[in-house]
Parts: sequence; structure tokens; C-alpha cells
Amino acid sequence: MSTGETVRSNENSRNQEFSFFIIEFYVSRVYFPGGDCVGSRSATTYKQFRQKCNHLVLETTSWSTISRMLSQVDVPFHMQPAMIAKISDAARAISAGNRDLEFISLVVLITLIEPGNNKGIESLETVQDGCGGSAEESCVICMDNVGVSPRRVRTPCQHVYHGECIAGWLERSNSCPLCRFHLPTIIIK
Repeated sequence: MSTGETVRSNENSRNQEFSFFIIEFYVSRVYFPGGDCVGSRSATTYKQFRQKCNHLVLETTSWSTISRMLSQVDVPFHMQPAMIAKISDAARAISAGNRDLEFISLVVLITLIEPGNNKGIESLETVQDGCGGSAEESCVICMDNVGVSPRRVRTPCQHVYHGECIAGWLERSNSCPLCRFHLPTIIIK
């Protein structure tokens, strides 16, 4: 490498240090009750981030930086790896041609399709007396003792909740409130 190339390389890395990405996330969630298009509904989340360019293009920092942003727009963790790779690759490609700019714009459009399964809350295992959910154990959703409820249910990840509490939770999210295990989408009727 010649001296001229070294100087240019240092200038480019210095420019990347002081350049910023303005990243806009648009995350659409489309829900298909019953697994078909009839009665589908959607919701869109928008959030803007400002990140140093080198945080998105360097292998050592891009994974955690992009994962944190995706988590803030409620993208489930198990869906993030492929998205992180694509966003990081796009950031590298865009920044390579725009090293002289102070701000670089990146718009990320994500559509999450949440299929329904018509199983309802009945698809969760009902817990009988003596089979978990002791009187001392708390429902992390309402913070009351699980043992005082006539209807206790266990998720596939083995956490016990009041039936009515988990039903309300699953209307808004399809992950376990404790461990974020991705639960099958459950339609509450």
C-alpha cells in the first residue's frame, strides 16, 4: 500500500467515524385471523434512529446496534438475524459511496405476517391442582398468586399464568411474558 492510499484510507475511516445514519423503521404487522385474508387487520410502527456510521458497518458493533433498534420496534428476536444481515449489508453499501456526507439516510420497511390458528386460549395446557402454579408462585402479568385462580394455564415454555391474564397478553403479543419464547399465534374470541 502506498502512502497516498494510506492517507485516503485514514480519511475514509475518519469520515465514517463522524458520519451518521438516519435510519427510519416502518414495521407493519398483518394479522390473519383463521389463517386467511378474511378479516385481516394491520398495524404499523414507526421509529427513527440516529446512529454513527461505523456502528452499523463494522462487524464488531453492527449486530448489537441493529438488534437493539429492531427490538425497540418490537421485531421478535428469533426473526432478527436475517434482517440484521440485510440491514448491515445495505448500510455498508450505502456508506461506501457516500463517505463525504455528514448524514446518510436509510429507510427499512418490514412486514411481519402473523397467521392465526383458530385454536383459542383452550390450546394452552390447563394446570390442575398439584401440577404447578403453587400458591406462592406469582402471575407475572398481574402479580397476584397463581394458586388462587380457578383457571391456570401453562405455556409451552412451562410458565404458569392466570387464564384471563395470559389471554389479555396474547391479544397484544405472541411471546411469553417471562422468557419471550415465541408462542403460536392464538386467536382469543
